[in-house]
Amino acid sequence: MHKAKILTNSTEFGQDEISTLVHEIKNSLATNIGSFPALPVAPGVVLSQIGEYDRINGLAEYVGKTEDLAAERLIVDTTFHKNGVYINELADGNATILARSGYPRAKEPTPVGELPPPDGMKIGHGGLNEFTFDIDVVEHAKGYLIAYTGVENPEANPYNWTLRWTSSHKATLGGFTNGKKYKFASAAVATALNVHFFISAKQLTSE
Repeated sequence: MHKAKILTNSTEFGQDEISTLVHEIKNSLATNIGSFPALPVAPGVVLSQIGEYDRINGLAEYVGKTEDLAAERLIVDTTFHKNGVYINELADGNATILARSGYPRAKEPTPVGELPPPDGMKIGHGGLNEFTFDIDVVEHAKGYLIAYTGVENPEANPYNWTLRWTSSHKATLGGFTNGKKYKFASAAVATALNVHFFISAKQLTSE
């Protein structure tokens, strides 16, 4: 189960949106400061930062205004992130504490269910006792499982297989026994408990 969280990245908000949002957050933090005893950037500083951003944004065009506004926006975004990370850690999923911050809630991840097996997987030799893997990308995959076993083992016995995790569809794995021939399988992983493996027909000897 995923814990409730607030947004910690404010770069998606436009010029006027960020000003309105940060003012609202500052007011909530000031009102509920007792809930956030170690807030990295105090509400008064937040007000000062967004005030300077608003001041520059409201000026007539001048040479360097874009750069000045971008510099102030970076300060505002950095504070938004710093305070947001602190609030998430402090709240630890407590929706009441999160609401007191005035920050918008982060979207809950949407379960995608079971994924199909990859269509294929390229396997090659890496360094000493290493193999390289390039698994065909599966949409919505959060990572991949690579399974391997000696060619002498029956594929039907799950206890004969070693599983390794990779967050990318490309990986280099080591620790193989020199001179031993292996067979391989791979599966995409999302939010479901069940995974479906692609069994590779390729067998390689570690070298």
